Formats: sequence, structure tokens, C-alpha cells
Amino acid sequence: MPDCFAEYDLTANIAFSCDDTYALVSLVSAGLGIGFAPEWTLDLPNRGFELKKVKGIDFRIGLGIAWNKEDPTAGRDDIVDIARSLARRVQAGDRLQGQ
Repeated sequence: MPDCFAEYDLTANIAFSCDDTYALVSLVSAGLGIGFAPEWTLDLPNRGFELKKVKGIDFRIGLGIAWNKEDPTAGRDDIVDIARSLARRVQAGDRLQGQ
């Protein structure tokens, strides 16, 4: 994420970087600054923060799949197939909208 901040000349304003979403929303809820948080945080119960969409900046995140190292198959291939199917739909929709 710091590269995204550099692109918009915001690096001088970063006081703390937090890689844990729950820690971030806890700090923000406690009044210790502001931060970028994923949209799913809107569903957190008893949240003490406001979340607004950032207009004009398209932050897309990468997707990874995690599974137990002891069971390397663990339905992984089915999940990968579903993820690829969803990604194709999103890409097709983006092409239709001219993105």
C-alpha cells in the first residue's frame, strides 16, 4: 500500500502502518487517527468508526487462497475454479463498462 500513497504524494502523512484490519479499526475507533479499511468492515458489530468510499482512487487488492499445510488438497481446486469463474465475470463486466 505505501506505493499507492507515494503515487498521490501522501507518504509524509503516514504516522503508522497497520497490516491487521481488526487492529486498524480498533485504533481508529479509539480516536487514534484515520486509515484505509476494506468495505467488509461495515459489517463489524459495535463499530465506532465511519467508513466512506474513496472517490477517484481505485484500490484493487490481490486475492490469495490459504489452506492447511497438512492437507494440501482440502477442496483447494474447487475453490480456485470458483474464484476464477468470479474473476472472469468481473473482468467481462469491466470490459463492458469500458474500464
